[in-house]
Amino acid sequence: MSKSYKLRGLAIAMVLAAFMSVTAFAQNATRTLVVSRDAKIGGVVLPQGKYSIEFDDKKEGEAVITRNGREVAKAPYKLVDLAKNASDNAVVFTLNGDGSFEVKRFEMKGSKTALLFDTTVAQK
Repeated sequence: MSKSYKLRGLAIAMVLAAFMSVTAFAQNATRTLVVSRDAKIGGVVLPQGKYSIEFDDKKEGEAVITRNGREVAKAPYKLVDLAKNASDNAVVFTLNGDGSFEVKRFEMKGSKTALLFDTTVAQK
């Protein structure tokens, strides 16, 4: 086997190893999000109901919110620490001046970490 084939094989192996290590560190989590009232996330109205939310549970980023398998919103979030573990999944709302509600925070049962949404930037 020639030296160039060995180097090419080594380069391919290194690229594959790098790709696999990057995907291994991604910590996407999916949780059920129950919205008890119509509420906005950055102008996108989520009607009352049950949704799935996918996010990286190790760093801030953009959460993807789906309903019945269809994406309905994306919302930037930051991870924040709670004083104690959440006793249940909970959605915290803020009341806007016009009487509408916005999803501000999502707490996850058994976790001391919550998602704090930057609700002004979300998009559909």
